[in-house]
Amino acid sequence: ERCGASAVILASDEGVPTISGLEIALSTPQSDVRIFGKPIKRPYRRMGVALAYDNVGSNIDAVIEKAKSIAACVSIG
Repeated sequence: ERCGASAVILASDEGVPTISGLEIALSTPQSDVRIFGKPIKRPYRRMGVALAYDNVGSNIDAVIEKAKSIAACVSIG
């Protein structure tokens, strides 16, 4: 068992998606990123999620903030 949180990765505009920032996001310990592989993007479309986790009993607010910061590293342009 572990404490976990996720944060959405949204597209910013329309067109064919290009992904950047994965190297930085994936270098964060106790984290993962899931990109959904959708062929077309449009504003505010959910294109992936950033996941963060820690041991049971950890500060959940810190885990949530970690997930948000990982999601902010990834850009779907």
